[in-house]
Amino acid sequence: LPFDWPGDRSEDAYLGQGMAADIIALLARHHWLTVIARGSSFAIDAHATPQQIGTLLDVGYVLSGRIRWVGLSGRIDAELVDCSNGRLLWNQSHAVANASLADVLEEIAQQIAAALEPKLAQIEWQKSARKRPDDFQSWDYCHKALWHLYRFTTEDLLAARTWFGKALELDAGLARAHAGLAYVSVQLAFYGPPSRRADELALALHHSQAAVALDPEDAFGRLALGRSLCLLCRYAEAERELEQAIEANRSFAQAYFALAFCLTVWDRPAAALPLYEKALRLSPQDPHLWTFHHMRGIALYRLDRLE
Repeated sequence: LPFDWPGDRSEDAYLGQGMAADIIALLARHHWLTVIARGSSFAIDAHATPQQIGTLLDVGYVLSGRIRWVGLSGRIDAELVDCSNGRLLWNQSHAVANASLADVLEEIAQQIAAALEPKLAQIEWQKSARKRPDDFQSWDYCHKALWHLYRFTTEDLLAARTWFGKALELDAGLARAHAGLAYVSVQLAFYGPPSRRADELALALHHSQAAVALDPEDAFGRLALGRSLCLLCRYAEAERELEQAIEANRSFAQAYFALAFCLTVWDRPAAALPLYEKALRLSPQDPHLWTFHHMRGIALYRLDRLE
């Protein structure tokens, strides 16, 4: 929904619409999400309840927010509500000082979208965990696989491979499942036995290429392909794929991190540092957060910035 602009400055209300429009555009780039276009969501009565909005637009969640601004400082709040019961699922607040609102709108929209996507994924994982197995569909298998993937243990990575495989059994053309299998193999190249590394990287390349072939515009598939190429030491190709992942979704913190990782191991740590910082700003609660800090530390070490 358009972000509220409380008070008498109705001439600035368009900024709240601009904030929401930017978030809609960013979230729509995550191909596993169905996001209602601004023309429909902006037409909703401002007094409608989440349950009414859910019925009118056939959606599960509503994102709304508020902008409070005076001079060169203010705050932007956002919250996510479950349409089925009106329950608050997530909220986030951004306080800004010494900046014009126009200068920070795009950056904050990116941060909200970047934080919201993994939160929605987590909510969907929890829903799929409560379903009966005979009610599962391919997307449920993917969400269950992602839950295991982000636990980063060998046992969970192998479980994630099983669930992504079940998704492909139901839908062989599901690009997200191919990308997920590629990402599992990328992680097992780190966490699994060294004797399996070459085989895992071959699998990662195979599934990531399949994901990109099925959905060339999906940032997650490009991410998986870029990471696979990077671990195969094909750095220039990896850089191109990861730049395309960022181009496809400029709020995708994982893509900024992956490109920074590639540049770090490619002996370009100075170029990597601003990308790590971007990833950290976009997704301060990311499932990969420890690796963001870990690899940023390695880049600083390689630059002899030991403190």
